[in-house]
Amino acid sequence: MKPRPLLALVLYAAAAMPADAWPQQKHATSQSAQAQQTQAQLEERIKQIEGRLAVAEQNAESSKLQDAYVKDVQTQANSYYDKVLTTQVMSLSILGLIITIVLAVAGRFSIKVFDDRARAALATTTTPVRV
Repeated sequence: MKPRPLLALVLYAAAAMPADAWPQQKHATSQSAQAQQTQAQLEERIKQIEGRLAVAEQNAESSKLQDAYVKDVQTQANSYYDKVLTTQVMSLSILGLIITIVLAVAGRFSIKVFDDRARAALATTTTPVRV
């Protein structure tokens, strides 16, 4: 009878050993699956970061182009307003010169008319005295 419990104990130990080894294999398989999943997550994260980098580089390039465009527009606007200012100054100078000439001619004409009337009045007043 003694061999039977001993035999049962040996069989139990043998049966227990693969049972202990099985979770380790499962754990090892689980670790490799997690490593693959982690690797896949890292690759996905790298793709996301590369996508963000590409978008950031595109935005930077767009910003440079926009900055150059704004500077060009400002230069053109400054040039335009300088030309407009020069044109306005010239127009107002010519207009002022024309008004000055017209007023000078009108003044000269009115002085001549006033002088002619004064002479005529003087001539009429002095004419009866001579007679």
